Amino acid sequence: MLRLLLSGILSVSVFAQTEIPSHNCKKPDEIHKFSDQTEYDNYMGKADEYKQCISDFVETQKKLFENNKIQANKYKEAAQKAIEEYNSFLDSVKKNKEN
Repeated sequence: MLRLLLSGILSVSVFAQTEIPSHNCKKPDEIHKFSDQTEYDNYMGKADEYKQCISDFVETQKKLFENNKIQANKYKEAAQKAIEEYNSFLDSVKKNKEN
């Protein structure tokens, strides 16, 4: 029971502290018909910039996720050690009571 309670609290406290990030990438305005090849090429250049911006954002988020996952595991391990310490204490109390 204690294990479930602490792991639930840990999950909420580690991840509830941050807001969901959003990107600052500028999506090109939609154009339904291009007047010439130059306009199309310019538009596609902006579309490529948008794609690169989104890709960079996604990669950054993936790296942050991995780093946070590592941090979360450290917190989880610390909680687990505390639980084990408490359980060991409780076992010793029970043994002393039985003697």
